[in-house]
Amino acid sequence: MKTCRFIIATFLAFTVCAAQANDFPQWRGHNRAGVIKASVPIAESWTSKGPGMSWESETFPQKCGYGSPVIAGGQAFLYINWRSQTEVPYRRLTKEILRRLRWFDQGEMPAALLAAMEKARADLPPNLLGRALEDRIDTWIEKNLEKNDKRWKSVITRRLKAGPDAVPLEVLKKFDAVQDHEFPSQESLDTWFEKNDIPEKMRQRTLRTIPTTLDAAQDVLLCVNLKDGRTAWKYSAAGKLEERIGSSTPCVHQGRVYFLGTTHAHCVDQENGKPLWTTELPNEGGASSFLVAGERALVVARHLLAFDKETGAILWQQTGVRSRDSSPAIWNHGEKSYVLLNGDGKRFSCVDTKTGKIAWTARGGGVSTPVIAGDTAVLHTNDDELGLVAYKLSPTGARPLWNIARKSRGAASPIVTDDTVYLLGGDEVLCVALRDGSIHWKRSKKVEITSPILADGKIISVASGGRQLWIFRANTKAFEELSVSRLAATRCSSPAMTNGSLVLRLADRLASFDLRQSNGN
Repeated sequence: MKTCRFIIATFLAFTVCAAQANDFPQWRGHNRAGVIKASVPIAESWTSKGPGMSWESETFPQKCGYGSPVIAGGQAFLYINWRSQTEVPYRRLTKEILRRLRWFDQGEMPAALLAAMEKARADLPPNLLGRALEDRIDTWIEKNLEKNDKRWKSVITRRLKAGPDAVPLEVLKKFDAVQDHEFPSQESLDTWFEKNDIPEKMRQRTLRTIPTTLDAAQDVLLCVNLKDGRTAWKYSAAGKLEERIGSSTPCVHQGRVYFLGTTHAHCVDQENGKPLWTTELPNEGGASSFLVAGERALVVARHLLAFDKETGAILWQQTGVRSRDSSPAIWNHGEKSYVLLNGDGKRFSCVDTKTGKIAWTARGGGVSTPVIAGDTAVLHTNDDELGLVAYKLSPTGARPLWNIARKSRGAASPIVTDDTVYLLGGDEVLCVALRDGSIHWKRSKKVEITSPILADGKIISVASGGRQLWIFRANTKAFEELSVSRLAATRCSSPAMTNGSLVLRLADRLASFDLRQSNGN
């Protein structure tokens, strides 16, 4: 009986380990390298429609961040800065709204200039149009504007171009009194219009300008079943609307899911999405993705932070290592571990994960994640002179091995495999020898921000602003394109993959594509 239980336990342990080995549990997968070491065979070509779509998730609002999916335990996870609009009863005439109505502060404009502008507007011939009108206006401005009056050039140009259609000054004055005033309802604003004899045309223009809804957002973690894309659970927390930087990628570690929201860091139960801890951030959130090292969960929220992975308590903050978008990588050296980060100020930083103290800084910087191969780090920087660089790491510093100067446009992270580095970033693809930086080959291709995956000897990436799924062979001898398929993915999100299933973030949903060789042509 003991032997039987031992065999069953061994089998279950093996099964769990095998499942974990096939996971893609964090940004760029295991070791943040983008490499799937034990991949099923991937097809090399497809029909004209490209690889088959296995499923689509529920839809979510567009323009709600660019975070990438991760895969663990037969499920896919995605952070969404979930936008919403709520109708509001009030109407507020802010200064910005008044400016859209061609309002300006008449009290600040010199009285003589104000009178001269209105006389010039009244004197303009009604049939003066196009280039002739513009020349007339330019001549008047050159003749009548003193040096100290130049700031009124745009106001004068707009009113003269409008001619008889310009809003009368007396009407604009009436809006002065209600600047930043909040009318409790549409009816109260209509009453104000009537009382002040606001022309109907001006009323309609004002109503078109005033927002009637309030934009808001929640920080949402979506979990879908990898088998069919159905939502398993959805965790929602208070957040703020942030279209660009709400782009964190979740990290799944030992039954917990960590993600960075716009105002708080979160940790939830992988099985059911129940919150385990929520910690308010010292500053705003960002696009950085959590990394768990030992007892710490590390992330960048304007500066580098270390949380207790069990409780969410902030263990240390390193304000000397700052970034908006970068994600950290871990370098283990002997019994110590260090967090490496491309960051602001063209700096590549090394920080002790236990104490939070900076061990050293080197030249670097940018939003690309470093890739660690033993004691070598390869990083794509935003320094055009430095470009792609490899460093030999030590606890006291980083020694440059080689670099390839290149335009920094694009933030893709490199792939390092054996003695080869592949970089897809900006408008070209580089294949480089890790040992000395010699270029095997390079190819023109628009791959700006998304980071690739290496599986079954093939490199898989989203290209051309999210419009293509692109696959080429990982080969140092020559560039060999295998497949280009049409796609509707987001421009900045990177794919995740397990057992031949590629999970991608599209504009308003997740989708899974079957890349296995048995489904190709």
